[in-house]
Amino acid sequence: MRKKLSIFFALLAVLAVLMPTWVEAKTATLKIDSNTTGMTKAEKSVYKKMKAMNKKYPEGKKWTDSKYYEWKGGYYTGGYGCAAFAFKVSDAAFGDKPCRVHKSFKKIKVGDIVNIDYGAHYVIVMKVVGKKYVVAEGNYDRKVGERRPKWIN
Repeated sequence: MRKKLSIFFALLAVLAVLMPTWVEAKTATLKIDSNTTGMTKAEKSVYKKMKAMNKKYPEGKKWTDSKYYEWKGGYYTGGYGCAAFAFKVSDAAFGDKPCRVHKSFKKIKVGDIVNIDYGAHYVIVMKVVGKKYVVAEGNYDRKVGERRPKWIN
């Protein structure tokens, strides 16, 4: 019984730590819009090209692992699901220009594709706001999603 209580309180402590992050993410979602203040000219150009994809792939559109896309400028030849979506948006922004790879979170910029959740999910960065990254993603809950702030560290 004592062991079960210890596990219960340990889980409560973990939830107490995670809950403020979730609440902050929900609040940040409401404040982040299509404002491009603080972006360089190049970032604004990339952002606008990626944002134009909203017409064809609006928030909530079905997007699953069955989707495949061959990446024109990519490090990989192509991918399914979330990777397919990120690669497609990347090509809309950069065409067939070859991608560059870096492994520094401090260097993340608009248009970067980031592999998150321990390698399980690909997103593309729409905005950098301080230490928060607003991302667009496919196959998040089997849909296209955007404006989900992530703390990538």
